[in-house]
Amino acid sequence: MRDFPVVSRPKPHDYSSYSDESHHDANNRYMVMGGILCGSHHAGQLAAELEAIRRGFPYPDSVQWKNISKAKIRLYEQWVDLFFEHRSRQLVDFNCVVFDTRKVDHNRFNESDPETGFFKFLFQHYLKHARAYGPSASFRCFHGNKDTGYDLRELLRILNASRRQMHPQRAGKYLEVKLRSVRANPLLQLSDVLIGATGFHTNRDPTAVSTSPKGGIAKRIANSAGVESLAKPTDHPNDFGFSIWHFELR
Repeated sequence: MRDFPVVSRPKPHDYSSYSDESHHDANNRYMVMGGILCGSHHAGQLAAELEAIRRGFPYPDSVQWKNISKAKIRLYEQWVDLFFEHRSRQLVDFNCVVFDTRKVDHNRFNESDPETGFFKFLFQHYLKHARAYGPSASFRCFHGNKDTGYDLRELLRILNASRRQMHPQRAGKYLEVKLRSVRANPLLQLSDVLIGATGFHTNRDPTAVSTSPKGGIAKRIANSAGVESLAKPTDHPNDFGFSIWHFELR
């Protein structure tokens, strides 16, 4: 199973997106969907650097938000710091969409099918790439593993149809949409940590939980991003770099 696009040399306007969802259970009001995006040729390099850090620690678990503990805090700090080091060189971006699940009406809008609703959310996240990167960009989209009977080819078709409406010249396109194992892919794991921190702040009072291991990582991410809290949408949510967009469900 191929986890990274075969793009051995820099290819202008060819990007890869690694996304997951977080806080999508009944205990949380706000679900977060999103992750990182980088040049496709850069994906393997970033993954290798993340793996090099992980091998320096004796922890067999994947580096995911749910696995943060006091003992593992230094590993997560180094992953976060590496992300922002690459971000400072404009090699990788982070963007996510926050949904208020209390406003989601699957019966009314999704034919009573939560899975249809999920892929509509994923569509919104991926379509945001085209709005931010413009008509010349092409995208390869990899989302964290999910048991589904949904036809991802249909999602790919709808994304490209919507893109043609936005940019009729059709210079760029969505090249693929695939599901991949989070445990097997460090870029999906990094995405999981970043959106996990966003959901952590959004569903809680950030000042009340900052002393916990997860609170410490969330605070480190917010400080590195130059934002007061990950619970707030960023000033320019459609500009990539570090972007948090609160989607308005009506």
